[in-house]
Amino acid sequence: MPGVSSSPCHSRGRQAARISPFGAACLPREWHGEDETPGIDLVLPRLGSDLPDRSDATDWTFSLVLPDLAAFAAFQADRLGWMPDDPRRPQLFDHLHKQAVPTPAGFRLSCHRRSAILVWNLP
Repeated sequence: MPGVSSSPCHSRGRQAARISPFGAACLPREWHGEDETPGIDLVLPRLGSDLPDRSDATDWTFSLVLPDLAAFAAFQADRLGWMPDDPRRPQLFDHLHKQAVPTPAGFRLSCHRRSAILVWNLP
């Protein structure tokens, strides 16, 4: 759907988003460096006179159950290009752990999102 996702502004942020379904969604902006401008705000001005006949938005949640939260945190830090001794690594784990909900299968991380729905009536 056009205009729903954000445009990454740094290659590391793009890498994190490509490799992990969560990408930057669970991390502070200063870590991932992605543009957090809502996609709809980028797309609508570019449509010119081809604006949709109607639009709406929907809220949704993406969840991922991880058997090993520490391994996922290390994976994310690697994708961000952080060195093994980077002092942000323990902070990243702590940040994710605060968001995680324990489950019988490990930990569930959930990312709440809002997506635009654009509708054009075709003749």
